[in-house]
Formats: sequence, C-alpha cells, structure tokens
Amino acid sequence: MTLTTREAVILAAGQHRSDAVFEAARAPAMIPIVDRPLLQHVVESLIDQGVRRFHFVLSSHAEAVERHFGDGTRWGCT
Repeated sequence: MTLTTREAVILAAGQHRSDAVFEAARAPAMIPIVDRPLLQHVVESLIDQGVRRFHFVLSSHAEAVERHFGDGTRWGCT
C-alpha cells in the first residue's frame, strides 16, 4: 500500500455583494475570527486531519490570500 499526500480544494471565491465598501476592504475569507483569518481556521483544521496539499479557488482579493499563506511552508504544506 502506498501512502499519498492528502489534498483539499477550498472554495473561497465569495459572492458578489451589493455592499461595495465591504467587498473592497477585505476578502470575506480573510475576515479575522478571534486571532486569525477565517480561512486560516479552515486550513489548520484540515491540517489536523492530515491534509498537506491545498488548492484554493479564489476570485477577488486573491493576492491577500496568497500573501497570507505564501507557499505553505509555515504550516508544512503546499
């Protein structure tokens, strides 16, 4: 039996809102919950379950997500 890297696809594209001020200010997935962005809570939960490779589906504010997560080495992931 060969072990493979567990992968996850995270859909964080958000939705178009009529509240343009909110949308322009921050990606919904990057809104802070307690001490870190919502999306980081999701990623860390999946890491706890053995996922080591992530694929993100993003729309607006993709740069903010990429800047925060980088190449994933902080979490031992890609």
